[in-house]
Amino acid sequence: MEVSYSTSSLFNAFKAGVSVAEKVREDLKKKRPDLLILYGTVKYDYNEVFDGILSVFEDETIPLIGGTGYGIVSQEGCQDSTILLIGFLSNGMKFGVGFSEGVGENSYEAGINAALSALKSLEKAKPILGILHSDGFRGNGSAVLKGIDDILKGKTPITGGTTGDNLDFKEAYQFYNWSCYSNGVVLLLLAGTFEFNIDIIQGWKPIGSEGYLEKYEGNIVSTLKDGLTIQDFYRQILGKDIPKQHLGFYPLALYQKDNFDYILRAAMHILEDGSLKLAGDVPPETSFVRVSKANKMEVLRDVSEYMKKTTHFSKSPEIVFYFSCGARKAILGCDLAFELNYIREFISEDVPIAGFFTFAEFGPFKKNNDYGINLLHNQTLVLCSIWNA
Repeated sequence: MEVSYSTSSLFNAFKAGVSVAEKVREDLKKKRPDLLILYGTVKYDYNEVFDGILSVFEDETIPLIGGTGYGIVSQEGCQDSTILLIGFLSNGMKFGVGFSEGVGENSYEAGINAALSALKSLEKAKPILGILHSDGFRGNGSAVLKGIDDILKGKTPITGGTTGDNLDFKEAYQFYNWSCYSNGVVLLLLAGTFEFNIDIIQGWKPIGSEGYLEKYEGNIVSTLKDGLTIQDFYRQILGKDIPKQHLGFYPLALYQKDNFDYILRAAMHILEDGSLKLAGDVPPETSFVRVSKANKMEVLRDVSEYMKKTTHFSKSPEIVFYFSCGARKAILGCDLAFELNYIREFISEDVPIAGFFTFAEFGPFKKNNDYGINLLHNQTLVLCSIWNA
């Protein structure tokens, strides 16, 4: 696999598309890309961006996927009002792209249809890795993931993130084969001979005692054992009531049975009956929950300590995909550069880091060189690195 990328912050959408396409085409020595991935912000008219890219490549049969987020990430750092185009030459790898609409109406079915579509595009090759982008404002990301897993038999690790906007929470766009959608799911399946690694980095740390769930369904948590309401639980741990606008700073850590790993679930709303609405489902494997919190220094320290423990970056990957929750961007602010610097310390300067700030993240934990079940995360950084075999 060969990879090229380019960014543009030009105001004119067509010219921005031309700019990134020309650079990618030049780096790939004018060869036809086998896949294009486009990330950006909602600032742009993406039909005009597509027209600009196609004016350079002149080939609508090139598969294209992607979506919008709360800024993009590249070699140049974290950027707003920018587009990022990544071009791939497969060199033995195979790419299958799939799409489904209607995630807001039936997320599980949309996941199934996207997986079937991607498998058809893969032409019977065995998928080894998946990259998923679904609408971050509509539907249920956990249900999308379950639909995909049911088709792929749970044997394909899935990474990626949900799409969004600049925290206006109005519209999220997904890109699939030269069209811009909302209310959709786009899935890329990769097959062939290559190596990959998925890193899950959190930063929010659980505090206080455990709470054992008694009444919950989907992404709604009502009561804990002994009749404790979820608001009582927060008050018991934090010693105070939390204003609604500050709920997002204290996600729940959900611990899996027989496992010390936990996933974070952002607290979204307190409902009229006192229940708590989370930004994703509570998995059935959940054993207990804890309140978690973080500050800027803790988030950065966690990235630094995690990267120091890694060994797989001793061999330079072809690309490192970066999918980070928009909440991390919000809490780090101007110090986002430090996070990237901690990552860059362990990765060769010529390796592209490419991705965007998401509204939820996808990725399984890895234990003893095996990946577990695919999970939806909040307030988490997910890195996916790919090497040629």
